[in-house]
Amino acid sequence: MRRDGRCDAVERRGTAGTVAKAVGVGLAALAVSATLALGANAAAPASPRTVTVGEPVARIVAAAEAATLAARSVTIEERLLVGGKLTVVSISGRYPARVRIAYELAGASVQILLDGPRVYVEMNAVGWETLYRIAAGPAAALVGHWYTTTTGDASLGGSLADLDPKVVERALFAAFAKGVPHLVAHPARVGGQPAIALRGPGGAFYVAAHGAPHVLRITLSVPGDSGFLEFSGYGATPGVALPASAASLDAALLASQAPPATAPPPTTPVTAVPTTTTTVA
Repeated sequence: MRRDGRCDAVERRGTAGTVAKAVGVGLAALAVSATLALGANAAAPASPRTVTVGEPVARIVAAAEAATLAARSVTIEERLLVGGKLTVVSISGRYPARVRIAYELAGASVQILLDGPRVYVEMNAVGWETLYRIAAGPAAALVGHWYTTTTGDASLGGSLADLDPKVVERALFAAFAKGVPHLVAHPARVGGQPAIALRGPGGAFYVAAHGAPHVLRITLSVPGDSGFLEFSGYGATPGVALPASAASLDAALLASQAPPATAPPPTTPVTAVPTTTTTVA
């Protein structure tokens, strides 16, 4: 611990990097599925335009990439079962102006809000215990409260750039672009919306067939891994409400790691000695 009372980066025992890693596990599974089950590179991205099921798959993927990356804000919901472990992640907003990240894995539940350079963090007891290795008692005391730091925090803020929705989208397109020769287009609907399903051996890639060809859904189905990502709210104003108050994350971590106060030993009560009266005969 530094003399100024703040935590050094090396002292932080849990970071947003854990959240980024959880998202990355899902993306890695999708990438492996696309790479093994699919194949070569797509054409260069074109300007956003409406797509039809009868045109070449490479053109559909390129148009979907251009439209999806052009949207300034989006909501991404990820629910993947990877290696027997369920990962649930929600990312919504416009990075870094206003973004909400919610994450659940192995009993840990974490929320992170970005508002420009400011970062807000809230999690359940399992999250504090596992991500920050805080004892059960102090961890329980942190539940139900928001804590704040900044994106300049080397151990927390630096990892949040990996959760920029555009970074997530680019990773997905990089994976699926390799499988264009093995994808087959089919008409479909997603939530009642006309779509084109680009299906391959390891999953499917759904693109809007009306208006801008945004990605609507990605499904994964390979031995041991399964799940989906859903995309919505393209271009919408981020509806991310910030907490009314938040305490310093550094101060909370320092307090949680402090040894418990030791009560002073009980004092032995002093028994009054009765006064002895001597009578002189």
